[in-house]
Amino acid sequence: MKLFESIILGIIQGITEFLPISSSGHLVLLQNLFGIEEGNMFFTVMLHFGTFISIIVVYFNDIIKIIMEFIKLVFSIIKGNKVKSLNKHQKLGLLIILGSIPTAAIGLLFQDFFESLYSSILPIGFAFLITGCLLWFSEKRAFQNKNIRNMSILDAILIGTAQGIAIIPGISRSGSTIVAGLLRGLNKPLATEYSFFVRFTCYFWC
Repeated sequence: MKLFESIILGIIQGITEFLPISSSGHLVLLQNLFGIEEGNMFFTVMLHFGTFISIIVVYFNDIIKIIMEFIKLVFSIIKGNKVKSLNKHQKLGLLIILGSIPTAAIGLLFQDFFESLYSSILPIGFAFLITGCLLWFSEKRAFQNKNIRNMSILDAILIGTAQGIAIIPGISRSGSTIVAGLLRGLNKPLATEYSFFVRFTCYFWC
């Protein structure tokens, strides 16, 4: 792989990762265009690691609050204290962990299948169509306005499942998780925020 090709792929990754258009799908298309036949999966993972760093920078304060509050919650439970209610960051941290579990399970169980898709353009084209349909459907439907206090464990699991399926190149992880959140009645700010955080944990699992 040439340096110029690496730079172009990095730019495309940086632009498409935060848009609901599947960065992995576009990377595979460009890799096929450049004739890169080996190391597609590994190089894609490395590009996503760069995105992981950017998410840490942008959400650094929120990430620290979630981690600290979740640690306080764990220690409180260990000490035998009765937890009457969770604050925003504690509940968000718990739901992020729960949402990452189905993603990890799907990724591990179907790893070989997902990797095989990186070598063919045809399934990626179908996946792009699925992403487009999801985005179109999300704009046509009226949604509820649930906040973090109303978000449930089932919401987290279903969003995490959507992210697991979106490991398929061509299906947008941000698009699928945000749409899943909206379909579960989350308001748009929460659906977007939770999408970024559950994708953040996915870099450890996937």
